[in-house]
Amino acid sequence: LNATGVRIEDSMSGLAFTRIDIGKAIASAAGKRMNYTFALQKGWNGISFPINVGEENISEIFSPLGSDYTLIYYNGSDSRWQFFQAQFPEDATLHGITSSMGLFVYLPNPVNFSFEGIILPYAVLSLEKGWNLMGWPLAESRKISDMPRMGNISKILSPGDSGLWQSYENGRNNSLNTLEYFNAT
Repeated sequence: LNATGVRIEDSMSGLAFTRIDIGKAIASAAGKRMNYTFALQKGWNGISFPINVGEENISEIFSPLGSDYTLIYYNGSDSRWQFFQAQFPEDATLHGITSSMGLFVYLPNPVNFSFEGIILPYAVLSLEKGWNLMGWPLAESRKISDMPRMGNISKILSPGDSGLWQSYENGRNNSLNTLEYFNAT
């Protein structure tokens, strides 16, 4: 799954953040262990974890990538980029990950990245006013326009599979929105 940029504009209520209840996972899947494999390319890749990996330790989760990778994350709560470089973990400003985080990972060579975790039974996204870098925390897809509380989200940008960015703008004619679903794969 690609990391996704989300713009929150909530000038009407003055809220600094919004919580989006994205609901329950498919009941038959929730709580089961699942293995995911991402085919990561050389260069920058947008990823997130649609399952609970059971670890927040970055070195443990990303150990299959070896010792030459860089992670970056945009923290909307303090408007700062955070990073983790495998070769210099002591300099990191990013110290843990969660299923709702969108991450960019840089690799010098392509690699298949596999990890295992438990399918989340329920998810709530907490997003700050302004830009957020988020991931899709459920194992199944959801249509963006069908999600509750989308009124606060003004724009969504996501890198597409073809390398072109896709977008969703709240209130725009749906035929002009190139991003229709949050996807788990």
